[in-house]
Amino acid sequence: MPSPPPHYELPSSEALPIGLPPRKASWDAASARSQIELGRYLDHVESIASGRLAELEGPLALRLDVGLAAGVDPLHENDLDNFLEPVVRRLGPHRFVSVWATKRPGGASYLRIEPAEATSPEHGWQEWTGRTTGSTVSRAWKEQVKAAVIDAKPLPPGPVALQISFRVDPRRAWVNLWKPAIDALDPILGRTFPDRPYHPRDGRVVRLGLHVAIDHTVGWDVPFCIRATPASLSWPEMSWFAAMSSDRRAEWLKDHESRLARYVRGRPASPQKPADLPRRRDLQPAPRATSYGAVEELTSLEAFRATVLANEPVVITNVAQPAKLHLNPAQCAWVKESYFIKTVIKSRRVNGGYYAAASEQAARARWPQLTKCRSCSGLDS
Repeated sequence: MPSPPPHYELPSSEALPIGLPPRKASWDAASARSQIELGRYLDHVESIASGRLAELEGPLALRLDVGLAAGVDPLHENDLDNFLEPVVRRLGPHRFVSVWATKRPGGASYLRIEPAEATSPEHGWQEWTGRTTGSTVSRAWKEQVKAAVIDAKPLPPGPVALQISFRVDPRRAWVNLWKPAIDALDPILGRTFPDRPYHPRDGRVVRLGLHVAIDHTVGWDVPFCIRATPASLSWPEMSWFAAMSSDRRAEWLKDHESRLARYVRGRPASPQKPADLPRRRDLQPAPRATSYGAVEELTSLEAFRATVLANEPVVITNVAQPAKLHLNPAQCAWVKESYFIKTVIKSRRVNGGYYAAASEQAARARWPQLTKCRSCSGLDS
């Protein structure tokens, strides 16, 4: 009988004040201002969390309460997973089985860390279950998540709450699952741009909970459970909304939808490709399936950046030498954005390519003569 999806209490222990404005994940170059400011912010968060982490043992839960700048629309952008991801990566994803984030306009930001307390799911939330296979960088992975909610009734306009539970093999980095799973939820959250199917209106999520259970039986599959509900006016992060009269809330939501419509109209239309022309990646030989997971070719700068940020194994091929595996691309001097642009974008993969691999075993199944980068694989020079 399948194990129930994991679910943990929202942390409610003593809040640790965060003295700097919260920063979101950045995909800019290391020298960019956004990356420098993010680094300072994460140093600060780590300093205030270190004492709590040192005194706690066992699986932990984390809660990040984000205070947005005054005047910011709290239901547009400022996605909570983008605030959570860098903090959890800095503090150590292996420590946590449950992470939460909330947001509201104005006020300070806080961090809570405490032992995770398992509980039963709240009543009244809609729930969907499913199972994914393969690599998170593939479109098929998102499609499998979307299949679970494709027939769901969309949540009503306004602030909402979302929780996702995963069961994963211990070899998986569960943080890597958050963004692609949320990106597939436009059937219940709504779509920001009509022509972009994996760009949900997740900015309206004011409470986000993500849970994980380690399961040695699932391999590279990921059983998941998605829960969602309209936000409750009784929640602390909803105090700004609860303070309005019902008429004022309706007026505010109308203005919010109007602002969003102007934002959508101001975005350049996506270029349309002839439907009868195959995509370049469709002309490539399909990667061999293995028991360890898929190998996916990285054909866009966005996919390359996401893979390096997640520090997933990267294989670089070259017609003049064997394929090389980089186990820690985020720390490797040979895995550079400029090299990727030259090989993949400008040279159109004529002399080689870049691939994301679920594991070293999966990479070796694809390239039997695979070599390992000595720089980032912990090998002696």
